[in-house]
Amino acid sequence: ACVGSLAIILLYITWKDLRRGAQSIITWLAIADLCTAVSYISGDVVVLYYYEAQGRDCDSLCENLCRITTYLVFCSITASFLWTAILAFHFYLILVCKST
Repeated sequence: ACVGSLAIILLYITWKDLRRGAQSIITWLAIADLCTAVSYISGDVVVLYYYEAQGRDCDSLCENLCRITTYLVFCSITASFLWTAILAFHFYLILVCKST
C-alpha cells in the first residue's frame, strides 16, 4: 500500500498534466491511504517494541502512543472514505450528468 500510494503521489508531483480532475482526487486518496498504512505500521512498531522486545506491560508512554496511533488511524480511514465518496460523486457527474 505504501509503495503504490507513493508512486501515485510522485507521478502527480512530476507530471503537471495529471494535476486536474479525477487525478487530483486520486492523489488525495493516495495520501490518505499512505497515512493509514503509516499509522498501522507505527502501531505495530509500538506493540512489537513494548511487548516483544522489552517483554513488559504498557506504561503511560505506551498508552499515549497507542492513543495517538488510534487517532491517526481513525482520521486517515475517515479521510479515505470521504475522498472515495468525492471520487464517486465526481464520476457520477461526469458519466450520468455529463458535466466536467
